[in-house]
Amino acid sequence: MRRIFLLALYSTLSVVAQSDRGSIDGTVSDRIGHKVASASVEARNMDNGAVFHAETDARGVYTLSLPRGTYEVSITAAGHKSTQRGVVVTPDRLLHGIDVVLAIP
Repeated sequence: MRRIFLLALYSTLSVVAQSDRGSIDGTVSDRIGHKVASASVEARNMDNGAVFHAETDARGVYTLSLPRGTYEVSITAAGHKSTQRGVVVTPDRLLHGIDVVLAIP
């Protein structure tokens, strides 16, 4: 019985370790420091054109789980200038603090 448990545990850990996804997260705010809720966050894979979307919550926070690759992340919000930033996502890596300050036109 113990052998079956260890085999199942090892199989599960192997699947988790083989993940090809990573994550990015951050906060969107304006120049004054106010958090921007409902900002659109779009990550476009530069190799294959795949697009992933997220929206900031009431605290201006977003999180995206992405397959490995190089991305251009665009953030837009009503009444603000949009901005872009390049990021490289690697498996099982969480990139914290991709924070953005949006300017007002």
